[in-house]
Amino acid sequence: MNRPSSDHDHLRTRRGADSRRGFARSLTAEWERTARRRASIQRARSWGVVSTHFDDLDGLLALAGYERRDDTAAEEVLRRLVDRAHHDELAARVVVQRIVPGLIGATRHRPSDMSADDALQELVAAAWIAIRSYDPSRSPSCISAALINDAVYRVFKSDRRRREKRPEVLVDPQDWRSLTAPDDQVLDRVREVLIEARLRGIDPVNLEALRRVLLTGSTERVAEAMGISPRAVRYRCSRVAGELAAIAQVA
Repeated sequence: MNRPSSDHDHLRTRRGADSRRGFARSLTAEWERTARRRASIQRARSWGVVSTHFDDLDGLLALAGYERRDDTAAEEVLRRLVDRAHHDELAARVVVQRIVPGLIGATRHRPSDMSADDALQELVAAAWIAIRSYDPSRSPSCISAALINDAVYRVFKSDRRRREKRPEVLVDPQDWRSLTAPDDQVLDRVREVLIEARLRGIDPVNLEALRRVLLTGSTERVAEAMGISPRAVRYRCSRVAGELAAIAQVA
């Protein structure tokens, strides 16, 4: 006797279709591990974002509208998850997975010199920032579409326009003396955020990647020095920037 299909079956089938690309495949594999990890499930249940029981994070993903995106109740669950994501990386990861299909669809807007796989990596990194720094006062009719649009703007519009208008400038530390120094209040604020970042256990490698990019102005130089790809440098910087933005809002 055939077992009737469930939301989980549809979700896994959809993920299977989404995972054909290299980065999407690794993202799906990482999600599969996270979604069934007991500690992750217990932590997600403690948030109280839904009253319905879920056995794993796939269940929470379904309640957030992974399949039923025109569901008002699911939209509210997603909004609560985004609010939670300001100070909880696991909640942010759930939201990322919720919008992955939309991000994959958005890769069609990529420039001709960017592969679909590279575009997806850039979009996921930008979406992470958008989620962690999302302004709760915003009230779009569809929060998932708003997050995807934010990511598309960051990757394909805002950043690309800056690159086209201004070639990469390598900053010589010796020239910093000619720049206007920030006042003490700004520096104190930056110190507070960095101290809080270390206390929260933010990956020091990501912080170092961001520090080096700010110092040199070149992801290529940093990638060579750290022995990783420029794309990996951009991803690390995007991720830690989102985490620092979230910390700055509550610190």
